[in-house]
Amino acid sequence: MLARLYASLWREMISIITPIYNGSQYLEDCLASFARQDQEHCELVLVDDGSTDDSLSICERFSRGRDNVVVVHQENAGQFAAREAGIGQSRGEYLMFLDSDDALRPDAVSRVQSCFSAHPDVQCVCFRFSRGRQETYEENDTVGLSLAGGVYEGELIREVRRALCEGDLNNLCNKAFRSDLVKEALSEVSSQTPVRHGEDLYQLIPIARRMNSVELLEETLYFYRDNDSSTSRKVEKRQIEDLYTVFGYLRSVAALWGSEFELYTETGFNKHLYWCLYGTIASRMKKDVRDEIVIAASAAQRAFHDDSHGYTEVLRLLRLDQRLPMLALSKGRYCLCKAELSFGYGSAQLLSRIK
Repeated sequence: MLARLYASLWREMISIITPIYNGSQYLEDCLASFARQDQEHCELVLVDDGSTDDSLSICERFSRGRDNVVVVHQENAGQFAAREAGIGQSRGEYLMFLDSDDALRPDAVSRVQSCFSAHPDVQCVCFRFSRGRQETYEENDTVGLSLAGGVYEGELIREVRRALCEGDLNNLCNKAFRSDLVKEALSEVSSQTPVRHGEDLYQLIPIARRMNSVELLEETLYFYRDNDSSTSRKVEKRQIEDLYTVFGYLRSVAALWGSEFELYTETGFNKHLYWCLYGTIASRMKKDVRDEIVIAASAAQRAFHDDSHGYTEVLRLLRLDQRLPMLALSKGRYCLCKAELSFGYGSAQLLSRIK
């Protein structure tokens, strides 16, 4: 009887998993955003992944007197393994993911929970996120959804799969899942992930393969902090190799959905290659290092290409500012590719000043 009562207490509860590695700079802001949630319907699982700063002590201090906060400490094993450890300690029927330098809107948990309650068959709820250096949930600063709001199931689930293959919907932070779905999916991939970049998508792929009902919520519930020390902000040659691995895995799953999804996956791969190359311009790295990354991207683009269709067919689905440099790259015209990237970066900077 006690077991049934205990289980009922966690029915419809949301477990929030937060992996932490040397995140003390913004960790207290992150924890404060959890403290503003409806505490009766969520728990927080903090996984310290071998931090060498004050992260663990901040977590332990925050957990005192809070029955719905769990602190896990492990030797440094990477974000993927830290999330997996947190999932293993979670008790809720649903899962969300919160990075240690980010934040949740005060009603994020209650809004997500209301979606699951209204549509019991939904396995995943996606929502918008804002990004910047100051916490905000303003609609004009948000990203994260490329489709209209609503429930996608039956034939409509193909739209979600297409968006995923095209390189959208690839974040974990702006999604909530049924925990049984996630636990089953992650049993097929090793925590010793072969990538350091693109871990979100690598972890999301086996989950997406099992999803057949998704709700897209056109509300901004998550704040993604632009943090210069984050690994997602650093551009290096290894990132190209990791993208090749992640999108290769995605293409193997896309093949189960139909040949057109393999085409969409190549488009998504080129979109993410573009963002890597764009980052080399934005970070103002040395010319020889940038040239090395451009050459590596060109080699990866050729290796990933499916000869059953042309580059024009792959790239036509990209925005024009993305299409031109990637087309130049496919023809080996590196100087033109870098010129297009520089022009795009300069235009973006000018527009941001005008706004």
